[in-house]
Amino acid sequence: MSAQHMLLAFDFSDSSRRAMMTARQLAATLKSAIDVVYVLDDPFSEIANTPKESIWATERELEEHVAAIRAQLAGEVEEIFGPEAQAITLHVRRGTPLHAILDQRSAIGADLVVSGTTGKGGVARTLMGSVSQKLLQRCPVPVLIVP
Repeated sequence: MSAQHMLLAFDFSDSSRRAMMTARQLAATLKSAIDVVYVLDDPFSEIANTPKESIWATERELEEHVAAIRAQLAGEVEEIFGPEAQAITLHVRRGTPLHAILDQRSAIGADLVVSGTTGKGGVARTLMGSVSQKLLQRCPVPVLIVP
């Protein structure tokens, strides 16, 4: 496997923390650059001509929320990567997880996407599918799913 630029989808779950640890090991071996993306799930942001703010918050409240998420994300990255965290680029995107991850991958030119999976099963998976499953189906580059 070869990857020059890796995108890690992170949602603060245990599986995404395991995915981050896996990405750290892969990056060390492959000498890959890493970007980490957290998606602020807001399906209304993807509808044309919607206001900048969410239906749940004003633009100022969203900015504060994104800043808090970014700080928490930076803490997670620093905890797992240590001093190497300085070389990692963090992104907080608003939208649906699948589309935001795919858009971020395209924007940075990542040639590998790493994601955790929550192990959703039964009816929930049938009705909604999982982001990981959809990434496997739609991502134009390899996807590594970490349980």
